Amino acid sequence: MKIGLWNIDHPETASGNGQKQRRFDDVSDYLAQANCDAYIITEANGAMSVQDHSYELSHESPFKSSRRYYGPPNIYYQVAIYSKSPGVRTEVVEPINGLRVTISKNNQSLVLYGNVVTIKDQWSKTSGLTYTDRLNQQIAAIRNLPRLRTLV
Repeated sequence: MKIGLWNIDHPETASGNGQKQRRFDDVSDYLAQANCDAYIITEANGAMSVQDHSYELSHESPFKSSRRYYGPPNIYYQVAIYSKSPGVRTEVVEPINGLRVTISKNNQSLVLYGNVVTIKDQWSKTSGLTYTDRLNQQIAAIRNLPRLRTLV
């Protein structure tokens, strides 16, 4: 199974900025040409799709930079998992910065876990967590994953 891992740094579409649109198109083209069975993508844009792949997204991120365009159809997610094989999402303790999906292929399953270790809570008025708090949550989530057939 070919698996791609990439932080795509939220490429933007429909902002009216030609350079940003080219970057969005380039990232989309690269994902299509890489032809992976699955991708774990961080700093994803919900407007992006990968042909012949289903996908799951972490919860929408409240951590937004003022330098980005988040107007429609752009929605910012910390993690997206795209897969050619059917996938089943398992809820996680920290659903904004983490995403767990079990995919099945040839009667075998594989757990894919994408995660962003972040201090972005500083941008959210609803969070009182420190970087250490968030990091400890994320380490605990990784430690609780199955030990076999899991890719983090």
